Amino acid sequence: MKYNLTIDNLKSFFEDRPSLSLRGVEREAALPTSKLKEVLRGKQKLSSLQQQDLSKILKKYGWIQPVGLSALLGNDYTPLGVPKNKNHIPKLG
Repeated sequence: MKYNLTIDNLKSFFEDRPSLSLRGVEREAALPTSKLKEVLRGKQKLSSLQQQDLSKILKKYGWIQPVGLSALLGNDYTPLGVPKNKNHIPKLG
């Protein structure tokens, strides 16, 4: 699974929750001290495992994973929402 933990998404998340500390989240996600600060400054990146661990912790505090249209529609559709199979009739309900 691809995690959409962009710098902008993370900054907005923490700005919207001023009582949530970077260090506290780092501890819960087992990240090195100051890792999130360096990530938010654009000086470091998170590994996929770190993104996975961080995403689990952020969900506890209200993180909603931003997803693209194709993820919402499923694998039968292209990223533009067009059915891959032209004969495909979407199921309703």
